[in-house]
Amino acid sequence: MNVLVEKGADIEAEDEYGTALIRASKGGHKEVVQSLLGRRAKSSALDHKYGKKALHWVAERGHESISEFLLLHGRFLDAQDAFGETALHYAAGNGHELVVEALLRNRPNVFLQDKKGRTPQAYAEQNGHTNVSRILKEYSGDVLELDITEIVGRTALIEAARLGQVKVWQLVEEEANLEARDEYRRTALTIAVSGGHKMTVELLIENGAEIEAKDMCGKTALMYAAQGHKAVLQLLLGKGAEDRVTDDDGQTALHWAARYGYEDIVGELLKTGAILDATSRHGTALSWAANGGHNAVVRLLLKKNANFEIEGGGGEGRNPIVAGGRVGS
Repeated sequence: MNVLVEKGADIEAEDEYGTALIRASKGGHKEVVQSLLGRRAKSSALDHKYGKKALHWVAERGHESISEFLLLHGRFLDAQDAFGETALHYAAGNGHELVVEALLRNRPNVFLQDKKGRTPQAYAEQNGHTNVSRILKEYSGDVLELDITEIVGRTALIEAARLGQVKVWQLVEEEANLEARDEYRRTALTIAVSGGHKMTVELLIENGAEIEAKDMCGKTALMYAAQGHKAVLQLLLGKGAEDRVTDDDGQTALHWAARYGYEDIVGELLKTGAILDATSRHGTALSWAANGGHNAVVRLLLKKNANFEIEGGGGEGRNPIVAGGRVGS
């Protein structure tokens, strides 16, 4: 691999199964993963079939040593794939105790739910992994009982927002810094949005939180809301959130909603004037929906006259017909 890279091979080249980093992580090739990350391969990359990042795959396969290495790079601990699952969901559901413990040491949100409303602990219990279930239950209890002001590495407000706790009210009253950032450059507002905590989001906005703040990947609160939190998205739009802002890959909130198949949210964004054919590095909202097999979203976008011949900017995106086979079938 090193020889190929030295000869100019693109380490970010990808197919439907993702980049070299994703393939190496999936296969358990630690040395290759280390080499790729050393060459600044993007751990933010995901496969286009399941929406998984490298950390999802190592958690699912139980590659504990690679998970530790990826976590040292501090990347995407709470990222959710096309099914709403985090790395912790996969590790817990497959009984990979060492990976679960490695993830917990980095303080993930253990209360995040997949698209069917299941937490990582529910996955462990469902699949009979009693020891993993016990570990998660103990950790969850510790988090809920934690004195929020004692947390190291994140501000008290950020941690409270992550859990949707009533403690946020007290911290806001005490004039906590609303624009403090965590290790992924997310603010308390962004974190509250990603957890679907509508009341917390409303409180933070009313007290002056910056609604267009971007994280390390350029994602705004609205983009996080587009990933399954319709009520929060409606709140943000009502407060003036801009639906045409793009992240570092040129994706808008509409791209994110289409990517994960949220038809109702796609419809909501189109009502407010989202750009139907906005083109990102990976293509349009239509190409994302087609690639993910989200037929209801594809039909909605086509009904609104989405252009199915547009390819992604920079040559990395796909024509929707190529991405989804026969669009709308």
